[in-house]
Amino acid sequence: MNRGAQTVLLLVLFTVAGCGNGFNGHKPAAPTAAPAPANAPGPHANMQGRGADFRLFDGDPTSGPARRPRLWLHVDSFALAEENIWSFKNAHAVIYGRDAQMQDMFLEAGGGSYQEAKSAYLKDGVVAKIGDMELKLRDFEWLNDDGLAKSDYPVSIKTPGSELKASSVRLYHKEKQIVLTDVTGTLRLERAKQ
Repeated sequence: MNRGAQTVLLLVLFTVAGCGNGFNGHKPAAPTAAPAPANAPGPHANMQGRGADFRLFDGDPTSGPARRPRLWLHVDSFALAEENIWSFKNAHAVIYGRDAQMQDMFLEAGGGSYQEAKSAYLKDGVVAKIGDMELKLRDFEWLNDDGLAKSDYPVSIKTPGSELKASSVRLYHKEKQIVLTDVTGTLRLERAKQ
């Protein structure tokens, strides 16, 4: 092949390369990274396990023997979702009464999350029991600094003498009060025996 033919062939190759892929004399854009799959492990994917206990304590300083927590939470499996926030499955929890006159609340849930030293959030078929009272809830959140347990979704409450439904519930730990909103249902009142 002579030198003139080689030059023409090179010009044809450059022209063809310049016409393809929108090059047209401009630098091609830098390749973009492919989006991560939705089920790709996050930065804390290795922080997971089975069977753990989480506790939230009253923030007031005390001296003397070890104190019991405000909330104790046992979970079947857990994973670190974000810094200081753990997600979990299959939970059993206790919100302890403030004193001997206040009964403990026992809870079960299918899942939820726990934020260290701040809160616990229960969801997926939450059942709470205080003595002979049973509450069925969509979710239930414990805010440790406020000493408040709450749900803004409908709740059903059963006792031996009542069946109630409410649009939300608040349990004020310090005041030993349960507050329901938009309550409907039946409540049996017994006359005091003389």
